[in-house]
Amino acid sequence: PLLALLAVGLIGAAFTLAPTARRYHNDVRNIQEVQVAMGRWLDAHTPADARVAATDAGAVRYFGRRPVVDLMGLNTPELYWDRDAYVAAHPVDALAIMPAWVRPLDPSRLHTYATLRTRDYTVTSYPAMARQVVAGVPPGGGPARIAFRGLRRFHLDVRPWRTGD
Repeated sequence: PLLALLAVGLIGAAFTLAPTARRYHNDVRNIQEVQVAMGRWLDAHTPADARVAATDAGAVRYFGRRPVVDLMGLNTPELYWDRDAYVAAHPVDALAIMPAWVRPLDPSRLHTYATLRTRDYTVTSYPAMARQVVAGVPPGGGPARIAFRGLRRFHLDVRPWRTGD
């Protein structure tokens, strides 16, 4: 019985290994082409002291090497405990957002600096997440309080865009 069970397990693994490996490979490619690329873009195009607000804070924070305000609240729950105080104390210089999750109430107040896309998106069942953007307040103006809607309603104080060092 033990040998039969082992044989059934090996046969089952053999049939599922190739499709699982292909799916995993595609998921990794999707993440590389969007989140990792976004972090690297921010690292190359924003000053070292820039603070970024992100809807997906993992790779953006790691590869961007910038402090990140996690808009989903996992890494920065203070954003939801005392929003006004947190926003006032943590203005951001750039936004790394998924338009599928959050959108500014007044899009004319922001400029898109980079759009990152991937094809054949399989990381989740929501293909609109294959497109993410880096946005900010155009240079020349003062800081702006920008309101957002989507998965969460919130506002941020966004400083005018500055290029990297």
